[in-house]
Amino acid sequence: MGRLRQIRVRYTRFGEAATEALADPWLRLPSVARPEWRPPCDVLETGSEWIVKAEVAGLGEDEFEVLLYEDGLVLEGRRPWGAPAAGADVRVHAAEIRHGPFQLALRLPDTIDRDGASVSYERGMLVVRLPKARHA
Repeated sequence: MGRLRQIRVRYTRFGEAATEALADPWLRLPSVARPEWRPPCDVLETGSEWIVKAEVAGLGEDEFEVLLYEDGLVLEGRRPWGAPAAGADVRVHAAEIRHGPFQLALRLPDTIDRDGASVSYERGMLVVRLPKARHA
C-alpha cells in the first residue's frame, strides 16, 4: 500500500496559516511570498462529505503527502523540473508550468469523520474525500 492510499493524521492544530476555504471558498487569505507554490483546487460539499480536488499533474505517488490535522488538511510535495539533456542547446520561450515545492493548506470544519477519510490520485487530480461525522 503506497503513501497515497493512507492519510497521515496528526492530532494537533496547524494554526492560522491555512485558508478558510471550507467556510467561504471565495475568501482567501492574502498570499505571502513563500518558496512553495499553491496548486489550484476545488472544494465541494455534498450532504454526506467534503471533497477536495487538487490539480497536481506530472507527479508520482511518492512525490507528495497528504496530512490531516485536527483543524485542517495539508497537501504538500514537489513537482520536479524536467530539465533538458546535459549539453543540449535549449532556449526557453515559455515557462508557465509551476515546478518545485508546493503546499495547499485548508482549514476544516469540526464535523469531519477523520477515520473515514480517503485519498486517490488519477490523471493528475488528487482527490481527498472527507465524510461528515454522523452527529453533524
